[in-house]
Amino acid sequence: ETNLVRAIDAYVDTLDLQALGFTNTEDDLTTGQPAFEPSLLLKLYLYGYLNRVRSSRRLERECRRNLELIWLLEGLVPSYRTIAEFRRGNGKARRAANRDFVMLCQELDLLGRETIAIDGSFFHASASDASITTKKRLEAQLKQLERELQAYTRELDANDAQETDAGEGLGEDPALARKLEALKERQNRKQAQRERLEASAETQFSRTDPDARALSKGKQHVTGDNVQSSVDEKHKLIVHHDVTNAGNDQNQLSRQCQQTMAVLG
Repeated sequence: ETNLVRAIDAYVDTLDLQALGFTNTEDDLTTGQPAFEPSLLLKLYLYGYLNRVRSSRRLERECRRNLELIWLLEGLVPSYRTIAEFRRGNGKARRAANRDFVMLCQELDLLGRETIAIDGSFFHASASDASITTKKRLEAQLKQLERELQAYTRELDANDAQETDAGEGLGEDPALARKLEALKERQNRKQAQRERLEASAETQFSRTDPDARALSKGKQHVTGDNVQSSVDEKHKLIVHHDVTNAGNDQNQLSRQCQQTMAVLG
């Protein structure tokens, strides 16, 4: 009766999931397999969060072997795709549930609301260092491409001159021509990327994760996000968090203070 899953079960059952914006909260009469109850998927998500099980595939396996989850989900086993889709499609609703939990903590007098610690933490994104394109790197690549284009063009001109001197008809090396065309296509892509950066007033972007950035703080270098957290002193509870791609914590302080005070009223 003191197991943590009972607290998760009891808390989620108090939430108005439809008002919070979760999907599949209304009964419908459409044909096909019925959707999983969002309350069950939210319980599973919270269990994974509290036990540091973030992988959808691992959560699916835990549903089959973990007695706590078998009890919590009443023996149901959602697939990893269902778990991943719930996580992806209910971002705003999960943030609303998070605010509701902070309000519950206030009602239970778990927040001191006097001293708040604010700090940023770098989190790795689903993007590699190689996926980051910066304005400086683009300029260097475009200069290199320009040099290569000029070299191939000179080589084609030299081939034409040799054929003319030998009394042969004008022609061109097919292999060289293909390389030249490939370089021009790459140059066009790089120029389009540079225009994209200039239009967005950004200095970098990731080709695989639009929100990720190459961040550095001291000796720490991460391709990902800068997560700002506001922690209440009384019981070390996070009362507000914000995901940014800013590389500097100082420029975040005023904004995070204002948002935290709004959350705490």
